[in-house]
Amino acid sequence: MTNKNIENIISEIVTKIIENSSSDKKLKDLIKKHNEKPHFIPKNYRVFGGLLQSMNIQFGNFIELLMEYLIKNDGKYLVIDKFSGKKKNSFKLSKKNDELIDNYITNCQTKDEETFDIKVEFPKLLKSLSENKNGEMIYLDHDIDLLFEAKNTKKVYYLEIKYNDDHDTGKFVDINRKIIKTYAYLLNEFQDRDYIDIVPILFFFTNKKMKGNIYLPEATNIRRGKKFFEEFLDVEYDMIHNYLTDFSENSENIKKFEDLFEKIKNINENERKYMKLISWNVNGIRAAIKKGFLDYFNEQNADIFCLQETKLSAGQLDLELKGYHQYWNYAEKKGYSGTAIFTKQEPLSVSYGLGIEEHDKEGRVITLEFEKFYMVTVYTPNSKDELLRLNYRMVWEDEFRKYLKNLEKKKPVVVCGDLNVAHEEIDLKNPKTNRRNAGFTDEERGKFTELLDSGFIDTFRYFYPNLEQVYSWWSYRGRARENNAGWRIDYFVVSKGLEKNLVDAEIHSQIEGSDHCPVVLFLEFNK
Repeated sequence: MTNKNIENIISEIVTKIIENSSSDKKLKDLIKKHNEKPHFIPKNYRVFGGLLQSMNIQFGNFIELLMEYLIKNDGKYLVIDKFSGKKKNSFKLSKKNDELIDNYITNCQTKDEETFDIKVEFPKLLKSLSENKNGEMIYLDHDIDLLFEAKNTKKVYYLEIKYNDDHDTGKFVDINRKIIKTYAYLLNEFQDRDYIDIVPILFFFTNKKMKGNIYLPEATNIRRGKKFFEEFLDVEYDMIHNYLTDFSENSENIKKFEDLFEKIKNINENERKYMKLISWNVNGIRAAIKKGFLDYFNEQNADIFCLQETKLSAGQLDLELKGYHQYWNYAEKKGYSGTAIFTKQEPLSVSYGLGIEEHDKEGRVITLEFEKFYMVTVYTPNSKDELLRLNYRMVWEDEFRKYLKNLEKKKPVVVCGDLNVAHEEIDLKNPKTNRRNAGFTDEERGKFTELLDSGFIDTFRYFYPNLEQVYSWWSYRGRARENNAGWRIDYFVVSKGLEKNLVDAEIHSQIEGSDHCPVVLFLEFNK
């Protein structure tokens, strides 16, 4: 392998990262974000800083790609593509091993070096993990940076790749826990190998040892910069290090960033042309407020913010939301159901319910009329355990669809809320085991199909038809959120007449405070 080949691959990878990080979509997303965010730094500088931050994060991915290239092009090794790279591997880990690992991590943190020597304890742990592979299992998902086999010794090396070992990221413990759990997982995958023939290595591209690692022995399971290259590769570490340093400062590279900044300097500072709409089943607004609801609400600065399952009666909450008109629909039953809409623009008219007495006792629907569309928020009745309320749900679905189609005779409709159905298998983690459960029955899914067929668009799937493992609800049971065993049951659905006005859709799955997370829609009416 020549130096020239390596230089070419580095140039190609870097160019691709710059292009991806500063794509029109990325730029558009950052502009959208900073248009609504109060700050003393001018917007164009914030956008540029956001792009640079993204590229800085991408440098970690660059190191991963570079190491994969170097190992693949070294005749001594075979990269195990089945597991390597940005692909989710489904872990199978015994509960016993999970406990052994967590206990080991705790001991590393709490015991002093005299009573707990990791050079002794870590090999003991690996041996124990090999002896406790069976029994009750748990399942996890994550990627493996690089897995390769030495052709002569048949040893398998699992490489977790990082740029440096700065512990301040808050992820230091998780990185070490992950590498050990992955090792335990690999013991199951390579049943024919002795445990000592599977070697977990934490690799830092930089030579510098910052604070040390209290979880893995430095000499056997950690490699830093030059040390890994000297042991595994024929390529000189210094050559790559020096080339990267020079590359970052060459005129061609600098020009790419100067051109990018010029592009951003011309960002239109005018008021944003799009509307931002948010829907969130808060599972009790008073509880959500205690868990940070108002911080999220203020940060998002939405034009319209809809709530479901407010679990509130009139007079129980005096919510001050400066700049917003508030509309609440309460259930007759205390602490149950309920909806709300907060809007910056005062609507032309407001109505509550469907206008059908048997369906309007639970505060499930609010409709606001604006100049160009109707805004409807809904909390669809749950079919309940053993599908006790499925028949009522079917009646509700038909009446609600009729209600929307009647509104459409006057102007297009935007519907949002907890619709209590995962439409397709892609919309939940475990479709097979939930086949006849509430929210995933053929009947409920069929009614959602009828709604779409009647002239409506599921906006998230409009933009992201094949995006998997993005959900809006997780059970409180069985560490569902931690394992992302979720359902997408919260929606923005719009009349086909608004298709030309659609800008983007988001699901803010990182936001906690409820068993649901917020869903978002962007609309533009100046097209």
